[in-house]
Amino acid sequence: MKDLPIVLITGCSSGFGFALVQQLAPQCQVIATYRQESTAQELLALQQKYPETITCKLLDVTYADQQQEVVDWIQTQFGRLDVLINNAGIAVVGYSDDISDEMFSSVISTNFLGVVTLTNRCLPLLRKSQRAQVIVMSSIAGLTSFPLMSAYNASKYAVEGWAESIRYELSRESIDVVLIEPGTYQTNILDRNLIIEKGLHLAQSAHVQDHESIEKIAHRSKQRCNYDPRDVARIIAHIIHKKPRQFRYILKFSAKCRFVLSRYVPFRFREWVVLKGLRWMLGR
Repeated sequence: MKDLPIVLITGCSSGFGFALVQQLAPQCQVIATYRQESTAQELLALQQKYPETITCKLLDVTYADQQQEVVDWIQTQFGRLDVLINNAGIAVVGYSDDISDEMFSSVISTNFLGVVTLTNRCLPLLRKSQRAQVIVMSSIAGLTSFPLMSAYNASKYAVEGWAESIRYELSRESIDVVLIEPGTYQTNILDRNLIIEKGLHLAQSAHVQDHESIEKIAHRSKQRCNYDPRDVARIIAHIIHKKPRQFRYILKFSAKCRFVLSRYVPFRFREWVVLKGLRWMLGR
């Protein structure tokens, strides 16, 4: 077991994180973290199936003390870390002025600051590896924005800029930084990790007439999404064992189209298309 890659994954209760644990358990030493035990029963059951290669740890990435506890445990148990996969994330849907300061801060803390602080704490362990990688589950929402997703867009744009910067910084130490842009898959980012924000005082919201439509949009997105997160897990498993690794992996065709449009189509045309689509979705 000593020769297996040692992989730390955040947000493993469901979605990409759970699929990654399933995929990597037969070939890696996996530290699978979860935020709440009440939502991690399936993960804990999986640990029973692979007791020698899966260790489950409580970790809310917004808590510094929990981060340090996990890092200290890895140091004691293995003395190094080969791969860090920053996967944990939440999303909030709604008009920006309806999102409370606390909720906006929570999205940034989970999706961005938690990634930064955990990565920094793991770097001493990663520097002891001959095959170190930092893999970040980003989003096409970090490359091109969409209305009603301002907090999520902001967090992912921040991740993109930070990751590019540290890729340059860590390249001299042969630590790869990789971004995964999966597009929309059937994960809890569309379910229990999705918050539909209605403002602190619903009656005072300037957008009260749109709230029902926003809920329908979010529900429709979940119903229409049938892409399996295990497909992404298989790609990441391949990336872990691949050299050289590119910086950004845009996986779905629709995500690739959005990326190309954002780079080569004039903003005014894109804006016209997005606003037309928004009016249609809101029933106006």
